[in-house]
Formats: sequence, structure tokens, C-alpha cells
Amino acid sequence: MNKRESVFVNMSSLASVIEEKISDGGSVELSIRGVSMRPLLREGKDSVVLSPLMGRLKKGDIALFRRNNGAYVLHRVAKVADSRYSFVGDNQYFLEPVIDAQIIAVVSAIRRDGRLFECGNFAYRVYAFLWQTSRPLRFLLFRILRKLKKILKIA
Repeated sequence: MNKRESVFVNMSSLASVIEEKISDGGSVELSIRGVSMRPLLREGKDSVVLSPLMGRLKKGDIALFRRNNGAYVLHRVAKVADSRYSFVGDNQYFLEPVIDAQIIAVVSAIRRDGRLFECGNFAYRVYAFLWQTSRPLRFLLFRILRKLKKILKIA
């Protein structure tokens, strides 16, 4: 029986391959790391299909971008301005400014439990809308949860 083995590869090692495939008009499926996009994306379980940008991103889109420090991040567009965006992870509440030149690709689909979900479908758009409108409340919710954890640890 063949064992399925996984190998850790640093994102910076894959970046040139991803950017080349995207610039040629292709797509790349990538497993995700981190918790910033929970509950939508689960580390080690879900993957995303990265596709080329077709025009400007819209509020609610998820995109891969490169921070000024070189880190690669997959977050959701919270606000759109002329030549810049504000991004935020679904599990976060602070906005991060990003300019067009930092955007590498947009997430066109999500693979969860072997099933592929297109990001343009109605159910996904409803989820994105509801999750975005809850962002202002997330700060309060996270603060309450932290306090509850402290209280429960003391008791």
C-alpha cells in the first residue's frame, strides 16, 4: 500500500512557479497554511484554486498578495479604492492596505472534502456578504471570548 507523504515547501520557493503559471493564463491549486481565513479555509484540509485577475478585484473576493516584507498572504477584500484595496482575514478584524502591484492571483474556487466550490456561486457570495458585514462585531466578539477564557482558567 502506498503511503501518501507530504513535503513542506516554502511559499517563496513556489512563488515563481505560481506567478509564471498565472501570467500564462493558467490556474494553480494550493493547499493553505495558517488560521487567518478560518472558518472558511482550514489548514491542512482545504485548498484554493488561484486564477489570473480579470479586471479589478471586488469586495468579498479572496486574493493572494505579497506584503512589502515578502510574505505571501491569502485574504479577503474588505474595501476597494482607486488603485488600492483593504484586505482582512476572515478570522481577523484589522484592515491591511494593498496596492494593485502586490496582487498575484484571485481565488476562483475552494476545494473542501474533495468537492470543488466555485467562488462565484450564490451560496459562496451569501457567505462572503454575511461574513464581511460581521467584521465590525468580530473585535467585540474576540474580546469577549478572550475574557471568558481567562475566567474559565481561573475557576
